[in-house]
Amino acid sequence: MLPTGTYEHHRSNKTITINGGGEIIYGGLDDESRIGSMNLSGVAIDEATETDEADYVMLRGRIRLDVDQLANQIYLATNPGPPTHYLAKRFGLDGSSRCANGCHAIQTCTADNGFLPDDYLEDLNTFTGLARKRYVLGQWCGSDGLIYDLFDRAVHVKDRRGPWTKCIGGVDWGFTHPTAVVVVCEDEQQRIHVIDEWVENKQLEPEIVAACLRLRRQYGIQEFHVDPSAAALRETMDRAELPVKSANNDVLAGISKVGKCFPVDGEGVPGITIAPRCRKLIDELGTYEWMPGKDKPKKELDDAVDALRYGLMGIVDDNGFTFSVISGEELAGGGKFNDERCWNTVYSQ
Repeated sequence: MLPTGTYEHHRSNKTITINGGGEIIYGGLDDESRIGSMNLSGVAIDEATETDEADYVMLRGRIRLDVDQLANQIYLATNPGPPTHYLAKRFGLDGSSRCANGCHAIQTCTADNGFLPDDYLEDLNTFTGLARKRYVLGQWCGSDGLIYDLFDRAVHVKDRRGPWTKCIGGVDWGFTHPTAVVVVCEDEQQRIHVIDEWVENKQLEPEIVAACLRLRRQYGIQEFHVDPSAAALRETMDRAELPVKSANNDVLAGISKVGKCFPVDGEGVPGITIAPRCRKLIDELGTYEWMPGKDKPKKELDDAVDALRYGLMGIVDDNGFTFSVISGEELAGGGKFNDERCWNTVYSQ
């Protein structure tokens, strides 16, 4: 956004020096000691729901440098989170709190972004449940009830035949809790079919590897995406010459991907089907619930659904979400909050 020739970018220390005075320092919050000694005129935070209130207070305490004709402010851009988040309360976004003095929030929904292509918006409109409320409608809302509330045995449980363009194994490791292996296939129309499962408890690595070898021979599995916490199992599978990767364990993103598959198209065809033999997965899909008021699923009856999430994260590729809530806070020593400046922050992302 800076005009060419007006700055020098020093990548080694993550600093942009402005010709004529001033600098922009960027980076993460992993080194608080470095930030704690700074004198700043303003701070911008991207994806602010990933911060906690201690981070926020620490950054506000650094904004104390007086610059003529420049208000001392903190700007935040983020997807919505739960109404219990400190930002929801501070900026009056939780449905009950009043916006704190000096604070101002600008909420948008995804469709307000005129730069998004039509096919991307069409895909977003397939989101359901919590993901739709937050990432499409822009609501700061909590999680409760069934996670996959669109799952319908009459619609989604059926046998299907290929050919398949992809076949991925999702593996959720356990011992006291079962180890679950779910075989996820994709056809030419990018529809998903879960063709088989293996779910057993108190299984050691040799038994798990033997099951994966059998499923690979039977279905031509191209890769196994394995629970990231199961490093020893992945090493054993690798020694057995099984193609293995550490699964993407972004829980909310994975739940969203799975949930997007359940709606049916204009011809009544669902985006995902599950073979009747996958009895454990079918049972879990009908009972998998959020923890009351939290963005976490209950850690019970979740072995096969976790394996499905791992497999689907390995088989489906999309570009994520594009939605922002922009907030700005005017601090002591600054002038009136400038809405125009805040909207410029929206576009600069």
